[in-house]
Amino acid sequence: MSKYLRSVPIRALMIGIAAGMRSQIPGAVLAWRQDDAPFYASWRRWPVLRSVWGRRVLMLSAAGEVIADKTSAVPPRTKPGPLFGRMLFGGIAGAAIGSERRGKGPLVRGALLGVLGGLIGSYGGMRARASVAQITGLPDQVVAVFEDVAAVSIANRAITKR
Repeated sequence: MSKYLRSVPIRALMIGIAAGMRSQIPGAVLAWRQDDAPFYASWRRWPVLRSVWGRRVLMLSAAGEVIADKTSAVPPRTKPGPLFGRMLFGGIAGAAIGSERRGKGPLVRGALLGVLGGLIGSYGGMRARASVAQITGLPDQVVAVFEDVAAVSIANRAITKR
């Protein structure tokens, strides 16, 4: 993969997109991959990620979101509240990726790119999911499982530098 596509800004945008698709997935993947993080990545030393219980809570919240997403009780992701949450979690995850560089600048740029990615992932994920369901005739819940896998894959790829 090209060096450009593995750059911190692109990876921060990617993890934000994953947050737009599933808001809790980036935190869970950061928690899961905490031990694999580059030594110089300051996010690996964030209190919630240093704590075994913090990592467990992040992973459980992602599992809960994946399950809840398959119900009709979840409001549309583009409503103001859910959209803000996805952008917020995208910003936090983007800041984590940005923390792999020294200084406040990369951290802030990572957060901003994560917020943008959260917006892109929210609308793009919604449109892609609806389109796939319409084209294939598969039930929305089945297509949602594919979206879960895509969000985890994107977040995981954003975290791994190779």
